[in-house]
Amino acid sequence: MHNDATRVVTKLLMTKFKTINTLSVLMLLTGLALAIFGYWGLCTKAGNEVYPEMAGLIPFYSLLASLPFLLLAAIGAFVSYRKQRLKR
Repeated sequence: MHNDATRVVTKLLMTKFKTINTLSVLMLLTGLALAIFGYWGLCTKAGNEVYPEMAGLIPFYSLLASLPFLLLAAIGAFVSYRKQRLKR
């Protein structure tokens, strides 16, 4: 299973970036940036010092906002993969 997933991801990243692939990668990077910021703001001592109490809602909502981006990136990658499979 892990091998197949690795092959799929490698294949998607190594293909020529078409519109859907480019959007998927951009959404993935945006989602990861938001998730990392949210994790840092909520789960680290430095983040808790910068965003105390009510200001801690900023990283919390950043973490929530990352979910649609990551979901859309996964859907875009799946659609792109299926299009390539159907061409064969």
